[in-house]
Amino acid sequence: MPTQTTDISTNTASFAALVFQPGEDKWTVAKGVTVEYLSGGASGAGVLNVHNGGMLVNKGTIRSEVFFGVLFGAANDPEDMTIKNKAAGTIVGTAGVVIGGTDSKNMTVENKGLIEGTDGIGVQADDPSKFKLVNEGEITGTDGGVSVFWETGGPNGGAKIINEGLIHSPLYGISVGGDSPSQTTKIVNKKDGVIKGGLTEAAAETAVFSGTQAGAVDLTNKGKLKGSVILTADAKDTVINEGNIKGIVQLRDGKDAYENNGGKAGRVSPGDGNDKLKAGKSKDKFVFDVAPDTDTNNDRIKKFESGKDKFFLKDNAFTSLTSPGIEGQSAALKTSEFRKSKKAKDDDDYIFYHKKSGALYYDFNADGAGGKEQIAQLDPGQKLSASDFTVIA
Repeated sequence: MPTQTTDISTNTASFAALVFQPGEDKWTVAKGVTVEYLSGGASGAGVLNVHNGGMLVNKGTIRSEVFFGVLFGAANDPEDMTIKNKAAGTIVGTAGVVIGGTDSKNMTVENKGLIEGTDGIGVQADDPSKFKLVNEGEITGTDGGVSVFWETGGPNGGAKIINEGLIHSPLYGISVGGDSPSQTTKIVNKKDGVIKGGLTEAAAETAVFSGTQAGAVDLTNKGKLKGSVILTADAKDTVINEGNIKGIVQLRDGKDAYENNGGKAGRVSPGDGNDKLKAGKSKDKFVFDVAPDTDTNNDRIKKFESGKDKFFLKDNAFTSLTSPGIEGQSAALKTSEFRKSKKAKDDDDYIFYHKKSGALYYDFNADGAGGKEQIAQLDPGQKLSASDFTVIA
């Protein structure tokens, strides 16, 4: 279990400034020691390990000006690798830490210091199964703070990210991508945790993002998400918010769930699917931007409170409603287009609500034949009025 106690500075070594050799299961870089791969020569990482079971403990500075700060697991089927960056530790590279590889498993990163990607991701986990990241320090990168990416799907086991420090990027704070619909990524942002994203095509400031084939995301937020949550996979995504989300929440396809357990957030869009929504003490704003379908897009909503919470109905999904007409604008639902009843009774009763059962409906034909679909199931006896609805263009 060697300890690096002297500086290493090179631009000519093969592969890395410091390379784990067979049988070396642990390397420690001592406090105040620098291990670096400089520009102007060959290309290499700060530290490289391709052997299973290796552990790096960094108390000093590891950096590469031309490649990854630390690369663990370049070989196929890597497993049981751990990187511990202590409070005094700094890891910097084009990507800070890259860990994993095809069908990797049991890969762990623990950070109490700084991990930075100067031209890429802060911490990038490739094709992981049972990947765990615990962050109490700072992780940042130009292209993302943390990325979990499945290429082949790998063995099921998913990933877990626990943050009580700072994860941030000009792009996504945390992104989950690749092609593995069966995987689940669990993200826990603790009370003191901050996850922050910048401008993306998906939304202005995206704290957490998942791709369409990335599998489910199970997000619990007790701290601050400075940016939106955009989960696009057709999976059972779950967002439990006990903190502050300074952005929108989009759950897109799948049977998703959103719970406001004392938190605050922007507009919440459950997307397509039979979703479960729970309102909280703060004002909740639920957006319906996909045409309702009694069988396939009919949400269950608990604890909605008339006069406090709000429904936003997108005009291209509810085409019979009177629209503001100009994209981005909104208007109150016309009182004539809302009725408290099981069914429409005149030619502009497009939204109607049965208080006793809690069933909320839309009928594009109003009192004409056909067209009735249930939007959502609320708590039986819950009051609703036209003023609880806004139409958005």
